[in-house]
Amino acid sequence: MSRYGHEGAAVSAFLAEVAQQDIATWQALSDGPLDSTEQMVDAADAITRLPLSAPVRTAVTSDAARAYVDLALDPADFPGLFRLGNVRDGIESAAVALAAGDSLDRVHRETLLRPFADAGFASAQAALADLG
Repeated sequence: MSRYGHEGAAVSAFLAEVAQQDIATWQALSDGPLDSTEQMVDAADAITRLPLSAPVRTAVTSDAARAYVDLALDPADFPGLFRLGNVRDGIESAAVALAAGDSLDRVHRETLLRPFADAGFASAQAALADLG
């Protein structure tokens, strides 16, 4: 089993895709799709209650945070309150949602992964296709 748990391949693929995106993708995601809506807050709350082991949760969140930092996004390119924070939180939440697999309710997986699927992330698209 991967350090990311049973869904480790999906998490690894997602984090690799994070590293490959250009600034325009992150600007587009930060300008609406990753906004803190009631649905996003509910989904983020749900992932905090997931039965992921501590080592898996730590590996996923640490590597998601590192993937975000490695992007070296310039705040000047993201005017507006919370836009960079939404990118950071979105990456981490999506990675945890992928690690959780079926243990996360369908509606929450959809909420957390849809912005990335719509932006062309194949890992998020595959996870959503598995939902049926």
